[in-house]
Amino acid sequence: MLRIHTLATREAYYAEGVGEINLMSRYSSYYRRAWWEKPVTWIAIVGALVVVSIPLAIDYQEFHYATLEVCEKERSATSEGAEYRIYTDQGTFVMKDAWFAGRRFDTADEYGSLQTDTVYEVTFKGWRVPILSLFPNIVELEKVPSGISPNGGCG
Repeated sequence: MLRIHTLATREAYYAEGVGEINLMSRYSSYYRRAWWEKPVTWIAIVGALVVVSIPLAIDYQEFHYATLEVCEKERSATSEGAEYRIYTDQGTFVMKDAWFAGRRFDTADEYGSLQTDTVYEVTFKGWRVPILSLFPNIVELEKVPSGISPNGGCG
């Protein structure tokens, strides 16, 4: 049965310390929340992230192969130590130790022997993600004897 509450009854409830009467109290705690306060929203967001990240993580572990010419190289300091960047005719790559797939532990030696204006066949993992400042990681490289870049060089 619906009870009509007058101003006098509300004042009486406030005087007793009960507070405001909400006729829809059963629905107000959930349906009046903003979308980010609802657990269903966060479950859907986390589920979508998992569904998207699994194929990306699998693809990130695959090796890719390319023939490229090294235009420039640079060592830059990061919070984790140093990062060896390699600028090529096909974009920017990095060389860093790979603990899992590729198992590379001699990055500094390989980077030191790398020559500019030279063509290499490389094996790399990953891809360029500009918003996160991620670059593909070269895990193997081999000098091409002919020295002719198939992509037209650094130009």
